Amino acid sequence: MTSTFRVEELATATGLAVDTIRYYQSRGLLDPPTREGRTAVYNETHKERVDTILHLAESGFTLQQIKQVVDGTQDEILGALSGTGRTLTLHELADAAEVDPQVVTLAVAAGLLSPARSPDEGADEEVRFARDAVRLVRTARDLIDSGIPLSDLVDLAAKHASNVEAVADQAIDLFSQHVGSRESEDLSATYRRLMAQTTKLVAEHFHKTLVERGRLHIDADVDPGLAAALLDENAQLVVTCEWTH
Repeated sequence: MTSTFRVEELATATGLAVDTIRYYQSRGLLDPPTREGRTAVYNETHKERVDTILHLAESGFTLQQIKQVVDGTQDEILGALSGTGRTLTLHELADAAEVDPQVVTLAVAAGLLSPARSPDEGADEEVRFARDAVRLVRTARDLIDSGIPLSDLVDLAAKHASNVEAVADQAIDLFSQHVGSRESEDLSATYRRLMAQTTKLVAEHFHKTLVERGRLHIDADVDPGLAAALLDENAQLVVTCEWTH
């Protein structure tokens, strides 16, 4: 028996807001529901379509590109996934991450975000960004939405960028010195594994340091929410890092 959903149930099943479901309908991304009396009813096909939209959005596709994919034939879908959609312009990146283009511009200026390809001098081609930049910009958006001023976030990003390149260069030197000279059937796989492990190590160390420094500044009377977050000894942040295609 095919499952059916009211709009609230479909929103819950996909982790979206009801307004987002209706917005997808208004953009032509999602077919209208059927009607049972006065109730709008969605089915598994609608849920699968929403899951596809979310997957493509997470991969960096804009809503306009997603509509072309979900409306297209199989060949058009493969073309959209493997062709010109590999990179995004600044405005496409801002659209996919749902931020003002100024946020992307400031992230680049702060060194937090680097273009995948810059135009040659004098060329009309726009700067383009890799699709994984969408996740980074969305993270910045979430921090801004949490109340952190954009200017302060950019300042923090600039301080991070000024130090992280030297650390990354040192890590690559270690890989080359101690691993690169080994005979290996798949040296690229070894480097990928080392990069993932190093990223996980650095992320976990930063989190540990962040918690410890936070506890030094804690005042439970002034900020009980921060106190609850930092003093819960049973709470753990699990960091994962892996390569995807």
